[in-house]
Amino acid sequence: MLNLKSDIELWNASLEGDQDAFGLLFRRHYPLLFQYGIKISSDPQTIQDAIQELFIDLWQKKTGQPIQSLKAYLLQALKFKLYKSFRQNKDQPTIEVNENEAF
Repeated sequence: MLNLKSDIELWNASLEGDQDAFGLLFRRHYPLLFQYGIKISSDPQTIQDAIQELFIDLWQKKTGQPIQSLKAYLLQALKFKLYKSFRQNKDQPTIEVNENEAF
């Protein structure tokens, strides 16, 4: 029945330690995050690593911050994670992102 829950319900459950809810959020949003990451970086491995690091950080920190749109939160967090990776590896090619592009 987890599949029928909204992102916010799953997020709140994961904040309480529900690993199944957190795993479902990962599976639900991974394709979109990867697709978005490809618009920022041409390296699929960097994108996969950034997505995994993002979810590891979310699980470990469990900040409990109120989130109105988990999708927007994850996309923004991935963008920052990738840009941080680029700053650390200056030779990484990047692609400009159109911030007004809808998903």
